[in-house]
Amino acid sequence: MIIPRKPPLVDLLATARVANLPTVWTNVLVGFLLGSFAGSASEFEAAHGPAAYLLALLAVLLSASLLHVGGCFLHDWHDAEWNGPQRPERPIPSGRLSRRFVLITALACLLGALILSFLLSPAALVLSLCIILCIFLYTILHKRTHWAFFFMGGARALLYLLGFFVVSRESDLWKFFDPSPAVQTYQDWRAWGSPAGSFSLWEAVADDPILNLLLVVIPCFGLLAYILGLSLAARFEAVPEAANRVLAATPALFLFVPILTHSHWWTGDRERMVLIMISALPFLAWTLWNHLRLRRRADVGEFVSLSLAGICLVDLALVLPYATIDFFDSPFGDDLTISLAATTPLPLFALALILQRIAPAT
Repeated sequence: MIIPRKPPLVDLLATARVANLPTVWTNVLVGFLLGSFAGSASEFEAAHGPAAYLLALLAVLLSASLLHVGGCFLHDWHDAEWNGPQRPERPIPSGRLSRRFVLITALACLLGALILSFLLSPAALVLSLCIILCIFLYTILHKRTHWAFFFMGGARALLYLLGFFVVSRESDLWKFFDPSPAVQTYQDWRAWGSPAGSFSLWEAVADDPILNLLLVVIPCFGLLAYILGLSLAARFEAVPEAANRVLAATPALFLFVPILTHSHWWTGDRERMVLIMISALPFLAWTLWNHLRLRRRADVGEFVSLSLAGICLVDLALVLPYATIDFFDSPFGDDLTISLAATTPLPLFALALILQRIAPAT
């Protein structure tokens, strides 16, 4: 069989799954914005200066990118023997990339990510080590058991926490053990139903670091579920006529869990409820359209690729309501900065679709 030769750059971009990098960036940005919530950004700026705040964001984005690229290279290196007879057109089995080069690149990327995380904070280093552990376990186990998908989803979900703890520094962790703000929040919630009572979780979070952490932990479970659904769909990518099985297996994971965990419907913020509902519409519309397209075309590979780009819309549903929070303390005292950052997942979604035309996402 004659295998068409691709340009070396395309092989590198495909092996790195560069089309998925925008989704990695939105995951980290979401965590970073949530970590900036409740004054952490201004505390960080006071301690390190506004330039350090932006530098920390760029550093954690680069670290997450290296984790992603290193994980993809390691995965392809490990699967090279299996891909030989099954997927001979891939870069390593076809001989376009050497297996040794791919392994060295993977290890160099993972080491670079660890160095950056070490420079950021001990918390970032620990989370990066946890992500690398998930990468190794998934790489070793994914051909043996379906349970390995939890490690892939775990690596993604930890990106939220990685971004969160870069700006919400480990020196602030002592606040999470102070129960008094949580008690006051509970009392305010009890009075919410009275005629004179009012309650907004947004304002409660401003004084309660436990709830601040909860706002990023809950979405971790939604992202984990979304990745599990994607992984189940990808399992059928090379199986003929698998579309019906994919449609049966993934709707609940795709449609319901991220909406429940990312849309902030449970915050009790009546003033922003319209925006909260609107923020979930792009994700809901895209996912429904993608399922209808799968039913029409029965192309599971395309379905998985488009759903991967949809991770940006999952993140958009989570951060868009923050664009209108008056007391969100930007380190530059400029609410426009936060508004622009909260809408960043939308152009990154478009970038992910454009990159998929250059190199495949799966």
